[in-house]
Amino acid sequence: MGFAKGLVTRKSALFLMVWCGPQRVVYAQAQLSSDIEANPGRPTISTPATLTPVGYLQFETGFAGAQSSPEFKSRCSLINVMKLTVSPRVELLTSIEPIAHFTTSSTRDATADYFVGAQAVLVRGTDSKPTVSLSYFRRLFDGAAPEPDFGSPTNSFLLRAPVKPARCCE
Repeated sequence: MGFAKGLVTRKSALFLMVWCGPQRVVYAQAQLSSDIEANPGRPTISTPATLTPVGYLQFETGFAGAQSSPEFKSRCSLINVMKLTVSPRVELLTSIEPIAHFTTSSTRDATADYFVGAQAVLVRGTDSKPTVSLSYFRRLFDGAAPEPDFGSPTNSFLLRAPVKPARCCE
């Protein structure tokens, strides 16, 4: 059991180095342009209805923690999301949870799920009309880590459109 745990940990560490290491190199070689503007709408949620500008490769890293689930006592993990907008209406996505640390009857580390997908803008938004998008995700790898909810779908579709809450006192 110790050898298998060490193998999973080494594979996860290697994956993190390959996944996160080149980001610094690419960033260091990027030419800064004066026409790049901040996008105050990002980050809001992991996949909003609007897309990043064409050609942008965006990396997001987050931490997820949970306690008292039917499958575990505690669980924490890193989640990496990578987005590449290939046209004004299409964005490619990947979501990877390379390592999860959890406690069941014992404490373990394991690789969690890997997802790939795409998001397409169905209706471009204007000042008075919101952007409407459709996303598709497919689970490529079902890891050995327990799920933080009631399971992850193999295929999922999401219709995305922002909703403005009604103002109570204008």
